[in-house]
Parts: sequence; C-alpha cells; structure tokens
Amino acid sequence: MDTWEISKDQSGWLVPFNFRNDIGNNYNIKLKLEDVKSEAVLNRKIKYIAKEWTGASQFVSSVGAVAEYFKPKSPYDKDNISKAEVKSSENPKMVVFIFEDGTVDTKIVSHVSNAVIENEPYAVEYTEGQKRWRLEKDKDSKVFNKKKEVAIP
Repeated sequence: MDTWEISKDQSGWLVPFNFRNDIGNNYNIKLKLEDVKSEAVLNRKIKYIAKEWTGASQFVSSVGAVAEYFKPKSPYDKDNISKAEVKSSENPKMVVFIFEDGTVDTKIVSHVSNAVIENEPYAVEYTEGQKRWRLEKDKDSKVFNKKKEVAIP
C-alpha cells in the first residue's frame, strides 16, 4: 500500500540541502526501460531518465545521493525503442537510442532545456540521515506535493 504524506504548504516539499554545483551540471544520466511483458515484444518504452547528482567527481554521489526523475519528450516517449543506453565511458550525459526502424540517435542530456527530457522532474529521491525520501508531483502540480519513505538503494 502506497502511503503518501501530502504537503499542507503551497510550496510543497523541497530537498533540504543544496546538491547542484554553481553551473548545475554535476550529474550522471541513468535510464530505465519499461519491463518486457512478453518475449515477443522487441521494442520498449522509456520509463524514466534520471539525473543522479554527483559530488566532488562524477564517481561520488552528491550530498544525500539525490536523483531527479524525468519523463522523456517525443519521440523518446514512444514504444518504438529497440535499445537505449548511456555511454558512461565517453560522456555520462550521452544517451544512444536505437529505434525499431534502425535509426540511431545520440543525444546529450544537458543541464538546460533539451530535446530528450521534460524541463522539470516529476519526482526526486534523496537520503537524509538513515531515511530515503521520494517526492512526487501530482499530474497537474507545479510543486512536489507528496512525500513518502522508500528503501535506500
């Protein structure tokens, strides 16, 4: 059973510490494809693209191990993707998409508005003390209006 705590404040829930550098580019990209329901399904849809925020280097998590979750923009939000992977060894912000028609598209998920993800995250997770929190927005909300404790990864 999902039990969300709803914010009583109009500004919603906020991550209680700063995790971005001055430029806002201290993150690595991770992505998750939707689970395959049948082996006959060759193409999948992207479930989310995450910015996992880093600290002093790209190999160290930010304070609170913050991760922001974004929905992909079109055409990356369709179920016509054969493969999608982050090219971490080349650039931790580079994603290669292979579509069902064989088209290959390489994109950088930048820290400013870009073609791959929505401009604002729909969810964020962070660790504070011994607890991991997930903040989410309702569909039409501009703020993170709900919060719940989740497992520490």
